[in-house]
Amino acid sequence: MGKFYNYLVAVASAMGGFLFGYEIGIIDQVLHMEGFGLIFGLKEKLQNTTIDTAQNPEVTGWITSTFLLGCVVGAAVSGVLTDSIGRRFSILIGSLLFVIGGAMQTGASVIGVLYAGRVVSGGGVGLMSAAVPLYIAETAPTETRGRLISIYQLMVTFGILIASCVNAAILSTLTGELEWRLAMGMQIIPAAILLLLIIILPFSPRWLVAKKRDAEALTVLARLRNAPEKSEVVQTEFRGIKQEQDEEDAAGSVSWLELLQKGVRMRVFLGSMLQLFQQWTGINVILYYAATLFTNMGFSMTDSSVTFVVVNAAINFIATFPGMWLVERIGRTKLMIGGGLLMGLSHCLICL
Repeated sequence: MGKFYNYLVAVASAMGGFLFGYEIGIIDQVLHMEGFGLIFGLKEKLQNTTIDTAQNPEVTGWITSTFLLGCVVGAAVSGVLTDSIGRRFSILIGSLLFVIGGAMQTGASVIGVLYAGRVVSGGGVGLMSAAVPLYIAETAPTETRGRLISIYQLMVTFGILIASCVNAAILSTLTGELEWRLAMGMQIIPAAILLLLIIILPFSPRWLVAKKRDAEALTVLARLRNAPEKSEVVQTEFRGIKQEQDEEDAAGSVSWLELLQKGVRMRVFLGSMLQLFQQWTGINVILYYAATLFTNMGFSMTDSSVTFVVVNAAINFIATFPGMWLVERIGRTKLMIGGGLLMGLSHCLICL
């Protein structure tokens, strides 16, 4: 039974990352679908051709940014939710929000419903982006914990690739409303799988200990490790969790101002800046607007919305493997410097 639960944790970690990537990868090509553009005012018919409307850039920007706005809100409340109701219920709520948001986007006929669906889906993704890795770290065995968290990151890029391939197939075979509604609706499937998985997965033992539910925590830990509650392996890990929690309780409540203390504020600054500049590299613009960028460069609509988008997503996915292999061999700093230089070079080539 323990191995069964650990397999489910692995699948849940994969689905959590896959959802985020799939949502990122899906919208770029949907924005280029004619049926989608005609309904939401991005395109209009002019004689025998379809052209972009004057409001296309503004509406396109809002369609992408509303999802990110939801992500910000979801991530902002994740700390409170994961501590109060637990990691498991937080993932459950995140999955449910994603399913609801995906359904709203799929069935939308007016721009307001589409925006609302994007916000709701973003809220679910933002919540799960914090809750899923935390749940993995607190339930997976020590020897597989790092690999499962790496799988989560890998599946983000895999989700982008699969979304691009699915959309490419849809663009090649379908037209009209069915084209974009099917593309939007497909994202509900992995969210529903994660929703079903988390229903049968247990609470995090560490969260149960924090809530003074020690007996339940010991039972769950034994199930996860496929060993009796009185076995040495279970008891040793349980005592470690208890000791860490007792130390946190002894330290008492903490203040946000402690992040500004000497010795801490520099770490906070570096961590914040790394996340900020990671987003400022421009990769999000390419992921969200690749088809538009390639079209504006003079390439054909087919190459821009199908071939180049899939190739870009495939390179993004493949490039994750060297990073996973090198991170423990050459260190984080050298890897980030090398990656930053390569990204800068690639952006220069795009501009040329």
